[in-house]
Amino acid sequence: GKSTKTLQQMIANAGQTTVVTPTPTTLTSITNGVPAGVSFYTYDTSCVSNKPDTTGRVEGIIVPESATTTPEIYFYFHGNTGDTENNDDFVLGYAKSKNLLDNMEGKNAILVIFKGASPNSCGSAETRDGELCANWAKEWFAGSNKFSCFYNEAIQKVSELGYSPNSMSFMGHSQGGKAISNIIKGGFLDSSHLSLKSVNYYDACYGSYCSGVMDEIINSGGKINFIWTENGASVNNKKIDVTAMTGISANSWEEKTSYTSTISGYENKINGVLVSDSHGSVPNKYFAWGIQ
Repeated sequence: GKSTKTLQQMIANAGQTTVVTPTPTTLTSITNGVPAGVSFYTYDTSCVSNKPDTTGRVEGIIVPESATTTPEIYFYFHGNTGDTENNDDFVLGYAKSKNLLDNMEGKNAILVIFKGASPNSCGSAETRDGELCANWAKEWFAGSNKFSCFYNEAIQKVSELGYSPNSMSFMGHSQGGKAISNIIKGGFLDSSHLSLKSVNYYDACYGSYCSGVMDEIINSGGKINFIWTENGASVNNKKIDVTAMTGISANSWEEKTSYTSTISGYENKINGVLVSDSHGSVPNKYFAWGIQ
């Protein structure tokens, strides 16, 4: 069911072994280049990820005029991209490039865009925990201890704007799917946080990014919606993940046809569509699929 916990309870009961309460920072309203019907805010995060050399990232919040005081909250994770390290305008530029501002119009929801570090911020040859450090999405939120601070901070900011979210959904594009995987594997989906409504993958399922956490998602009461394309890199890894989630060989999928998992207990809880669009355009064109 929906969470009835107050903001203070959600933070106090986070159940983490590290400090997860963020330091207060200021919200900034951005109007230049923002279409009518939505508001856009930024804030400097006070939280630190697994890459402590990359602090002070600027996060973004999209609030449509249609949102009630108790909306759903979407947490969005972009994939590997260009330099974000010292670019305070990144979240707005990214939101425009993926049509997120226009796509949020009319929704009873608020979208938080988390900004990753530069993919080259610690050197392409350096590794940490067996992963290339250059691939920020694979390690940024590894474990719930790290993400709880970002989560609590986002809830605080939304509360300051006068909203009390009643449920949450995750969204990830490309390597953002791995960031979501790390969060869930870290045990984030528990009763101290908002109830999970859905996890939405925009060509973000590779190998076991999605299938590796589908049990946790479904057992938490959430659903999985995914869009995938045979365009782009690592197509075989996409097919492995798609087949593992649905029990339907990815080689047999027809474009623009919606498939639901045939795995017992997951029918109508894991749904996917194969499209012919480019990898980068999937969030632009299919943002709203499955999240109404």
